[in-house]
Amino acid sequence: MMKSICIFLLLVMCACGRNPLVETDLNLILVRSILSSDYPSQTVSLELAENVVYIDGKRQTDTVTPIVGATVVLKSDIQEIIFQEVEPGKYQDVDEKLQVLPGHRYTLEVRDKDGRTASASTTVPSGLHLQASSGAESFKEGDAITFTWEKPKHTGGVYDFGIILMPNVCQEDMQPGYMRWALGSTTEQVVQAYRFCDLAEESREFKVSAFDSAIVFWEYPGWYAPGPSQQTSNIHNGLGVFGSAISDTCRIRILPR
Repeated sequence: MMKSICIFLLLVMCACGRNPLVETDLNLILVRSILSSDYPSQTVSLELAENVVYIDGKRQTDTVTPIVGATVVLKSDIQEIIFQEVEPGKYQDVDEKLQVLPGHRYTLEVRDKDGRTASASTTVPSGLHLQASSGAESFKEGDAITFTWEKPKHTGGVYDFGIILMPNVCQEDMQPGYMRWALGSTTEQVVQAYRFCDLAEESREFKVSAFDSAIVFWEYPGWYAPGPSQQTSNIHNGLGVFGSAISDTCRIRILPR
């Protein structure tokens, strides 16, 4: 309890001079869940939002209490799965994996031990296709490569573009992962072809992800012109976000000049 009060006071102090709006005694379920076929397991995180401070139009919650023992159900037109609690406040599709399919609609229903409920729906974006300049697959070192993609259906218009990192003969200690190069609303990104090693050719894999409107309006308010400038939640009877994302990759070869 003391930790919660300290965090709450810190948020208020940080907001001094910015006319913060404070809402107290909310006792709402705070949801964080983004569905994507990129993830080996789908996750729903639940916390108790007691007090919320609005700073520059964005909610800053002092919640530190995971919601344990809740009933979490995810439904689609082909599945209905009860998520299992794998750690306090974290629920996953343990017994049966949720199939996250482009263009399909998913509904989340939550009920905690005290009878509080929250619900939300998302439709997974569909139709994302990433390609390099004119569909080419090979480039010379130093070339400018233009990657393009069309705006998918059911998207909020914000895209995450980057490169997939993998160990190679020159950098064997490189950790597999992803490095973001750009985050924004454009459907085009220009990068320069480069090589790590002095080989006959090297390959690179680039990736773009598209988010639905629920993620855009909660995580990136004001980025998408037709959307609200203030943070907006799609959770009925709660706060947070239940959204979905889709991604596509494009592999190219880079040759010596």
